[in-house]
Amino acid sequence: MDAETRQRLIGREVKRVLSNAGWSARRAAAEMGISHETIYRWMRGENQAPIDELAKLAEITGQPITIRLGDAKEEPPPQWARVLIAEIVEASQAALAVDRAELVRLAAEAAIAQQSRTPGGPVLGNGLTPPEAAERSPGQ
Repeated sequence: MDAETRQRLIGREVKRVLSNAGWSARRAAAEMGISHETIYRWMRGENQAPIDELAKLAEITGQPITIRLGDAKEEPPPQWARVLIAEIVEASQAALAVDRAELVRLAAEAAIAQQSRTPGGPVLGNGLTPPEAAERSPGQ
């Protein structure tokens, strides 16, 4: 990418950042301690903004600055990466799948274990004792 194209991309990003933040070039310039004309030159792609000034602009506006300086065309991930991603998603879903009956059983065991510490016996959040909750559990 040539310098002129890079300057135009940075200028568009400066415009986007100011617009999203609701800031004028004059306000940003005053906050940054630079001339508003400098910011206008960046926005028009006439001058390239130094990295430290872009970082300062991002900081004061609270807006991220994203500039892709390489080839704008993104290649899709290779087949092996798509397969790996699919396997990770599948494994994650399997790990999150929890048998409802097992949860009720574990809750009942925990409540029974607490019974010795609670006068009058354990009562679950739904007002039922663990055996009552296990009997009323859907799917059993």
